Amino acid sequence: MPFLGEGMPEAFFTGIYAAQAAAEAIESGDTTRERLEEKYNDLLESNLFMQSFSYVAAANKQSILSMEDGEIVSMMQNVVMGGGFITNVLHNKWISAAREENLQPVREACEFMDFLQPYREIGGDFEQIYRERKKR
Repeated sequence: MPFLGEGMPEAFFTGIYAAQAAAEAIESGDTTRERLEEKYNDLLESNLFMQSFSYVAAANKQSILSMEDGEIVSMMQNVVMGGGFITNVLHNKWISAAREENLQPVREACEFMDFLQPYREIGGDFEQIYRERKKR
């Protein structure tokens, strides 16, 4: 999401983890693809934010695959013009809630945003912020 920077934390994490995996592989003298992928994937899997990003990606894939071609084109135009995949999941929940007159998907979307919020405030106290907000 260009105007809000959505996607930047994911890009930062993946770049940092790729550099860490490469540095470790070079230091060990084992720069095989398997060694690089193993370290990189371990780092990704240890990050709760990136785990939630994977969840969003899977939910978006399911959502996108159920759309007609015209809907996919429109959605991609919205992504290019300032939409985003996280917001796509939330918007889908809100729209379905409105159609069904059901507040539960709206609550789920709000809970998901609450879950993601600590990861948007990445810093040294990241884990503490996450644990405190999760208790709420």
